[in-house]
Amino acid sequence: MTTARMILVATDLSAPARHAVQRALLLASFAGSEIHILHALELDALDSLRELLGANLSPTKAALEADACERLAQLATDAADRQGIAAQTRVVAGAPLAVIAGEADALDAGLLVLGARGESFLRHAMLGSTAARLLRKSVRRPVLVVKQPPR
Repeated sequence: MTTARMILVATDLSAPARHAVQRALLLASFAGSEIHILHALELDALDSLRELLGANLSPTKAALEADACERLAQLATDAADRQGIAAQTRVVAGAPLAVIAGEADALDAGLLVLGARGESFLRHAMLGSTAARLLRKSVRRPVLVVKQPPR
């Protein structure tokens, strides 16, 4: 079995996605891999329409990005405390599929780790989960979809 020297874990910052982060941290600790935690910050369609109509959403975007950065930093700090490894964090604005695939390519990640489901049940029912859509897009690297907390 080969080990991934670079692990990218994508999170929507929901409680279920923390399982994926925990699993990725455990794998990185075991394998001695570098780990990056990514959050794709996406505005919904209504916000995009408001922006097209001239509404100034810059303060809202800045507040959302600052909150996401703070929450990711807390995840990384918890990781350093529990697993003894340093995780890099990054918030990127854009559609989750494109952001995850682009970041995986940029980092040359040997493994992608995602939660099986996020926080939004309605979005999952209407569009399918990000993990399922990413798998259908046939990303050129291994993907681990996590449902339960690591043991």
